[in-house]
Amino acid sequence: MGVREQLKEKPAIGFAVTAAFVLIAVLVLARTYWPEEQADLSRAFYTIDDGQTWFTDSATKVAPFDYNGKTAVVAHVYNYANGSKEFCAYLAKFTPEAKTKLEAAITDAARAGKPPESVSLYGDRSFMSNGVLVKPAGPGGEWVPYGDPKAKPLFAVRAPDGSVVDQVFP
Repeated sequence: MGVREQLKEKPAIGFAVTAAFVLIAVLVLARTYWPEEQADLSRAFYTIDDGQTWFTDSATKVAPFDYNGKTAVVAHVYNYANGSKEFCAYLAKFTPEAKTKLEAAITDAARAGKPPESVSLYGDRSFMSNGVLVKPAGPGGEWVPYGDPKAKPLFAVRAPDGSVVDQVFP
């Protein structure tokens, strides 16, 4: 006896199979369009101990800055092992000249009633390439400009075990 004959004799089986397919389709669509958890881009990770530990604070802080008597810099944090382990891959801070220029621009923006993130210097490639310094997390390591070829290996982040990583945002 073929499938068509069985469906004619027992139409409930056809309805059950159809309902199962509809349910699967609804679950797939729900999973696809379910809103993902959004990162809080108003906050950033910072460290005072070369990336061994990190804390969150306003993303509009211009690093380096004083935090509990120590110098805080930006910590770029990643996770691996399906999100169960985190580590700081590299650190970032502004040069003294760039910090002064950026803080002045943020002050001007505030006087004009604009938020700090509206400052055009953040989108200025030359300013960011030369004004931001980066170094690997951990003691030692040389601070180099973001745009320097020596910095490029820092951005090819791999987990300590060599696996793929995802950047973490507060």
